[in-house]
Amino acid sequence: MRLHPLILALALCAASPSHAASSANAPFNAEQRQTIQQLAASEVNAAAPKIASDAAASVAKTIEGEKQAIAASKDWLEVGRKNIDWWLSVLSLLLAGAAIFVWRTNEKSKQEWDSLQKSISSDHQKNVREAGDSRKDLQNEWQTLRTQMQNDHQLGMRDTLQAREQLRQEMQDCIRDAKERFDQQLKLTETSVDILRRDLEQARKMLLEIEQHRDSAIAPPPDASPAEIEAAMQTNQSNAEHSPQSRLAALAQQFGKDENWQEAASRWQALTDLEPENRKYWFNYGYALNEWIQQSTEHTHIQELAKRADSVWRKVIDLKPTAAAYNNWGNALSDWAKTLTGDAQQQRFAEADQRYAKATRLKPDDASAYNNWGNALSDWAKTLTGDAQQQRFAEADQRYAKATRLKPDD
Repeated sequence: MRLHPLILALALCAASPSHAASSANAPFNAEQRQTIQQLAASEVNAAAPKIASDAAASVAKTIEGEKQAIAASKDWLEVGRKNIDWWLSVLSLLLAGAAIFVWRTNEKSKQEWDSLQKSISSDHQKNVREAGDSRKDLQNEWQTLRTQMQNDHQLGMRDTLQAREQLRQEMQDCIRDAKERFDQQLKLTETSVDILRRDLEQARKMLLEIEQHRDSAIAPPPDASPAEIEAAMQTNQSNAEHSPQSRLAALAQQFGKDENWQEAASRWQALTDLEPENRKYWFNYGYALNEWIQQSTEHTHIQELAKRADSVWRKVIDLKPTAAAYNNWGNALSDWAKTLTGDAQQQRFAEADQRYAKATRLKPDDASAYNNWGNALSDWAKTLTGDAQQQRFAEADQRYAKATRLKPDD
């Protein structure tokens, strides 16, 4: 039948009172309103009593359910109120316990603080008393120590004055004794000096006689004039009977005159053995070796003679360095270098270069030294090549030019 949709709509309205309350202006939805409108007015009038009865029953049932829900909510609220009261009681008890605990703690702390304050005050008073006692003890000890120090100082001053007086007396005695001994030693010294003076005078006379006898040989330098060398040779020959040095010197000079430089070098070497500190003998010995090198043709023999000449000229320089000695030393080294090769040859040329430089520094106007230096540089250049060779030739030209300026006639 067609009443079923209307009944269903009314039932839905009755079962949703909260929805109807929240939507008072719209009790039916659009679908329900559309269904109701479709019903005929006669059907509504016929079904109204039934619908009203069913709706009232549904509303009553709903109201009874709401009452039951409200009663359940009141029971739950009562239980919650009781729980809240119980928790408030517990919290009150806890707060009361905490307040009692804080009060007891404060009281205990106050008692402990009062006790500690009393203990500190007591200890302070005790320390003050002990400090006062210690101060008194220290003052007493200081006074005792001060008195003792004053006594010790007085005793020390007295001992110092006594020691000073005793030392002054001992010094005076020592000075007096020293003066007496000095006077005695002075007298002895004056006597000894007189004796020494006489002995010294006698020794000088004896030394003069020995020197006259020993150094009777005359040995002029090899570059002296022929007349000077001839006169020296004649003098040595006349003294040959009583002077071995004169006899050897005369023979050496004669061999040199005859250009027998081997024998001449042998005699000059013997003279250096007799008088090792006679520079003239060493100089003539070195010159004879240089001339002997010029006469030799074998390289090994030249090297042997050059080594001997190097040692001799070193001895001459030790006795007395002169330009002539350095010049002849350079000649020996240069002749030695020409018999060598390689690094040894370069080293000897370099040493000769140094000796010529020293000779010209000692005697800047020595034309012979500059000429010999130029010869050595020229020979050195022949062993070189390239720029080094050209440099040595240029240096040789400079030395020759210097020698020519100093002595243009030669």
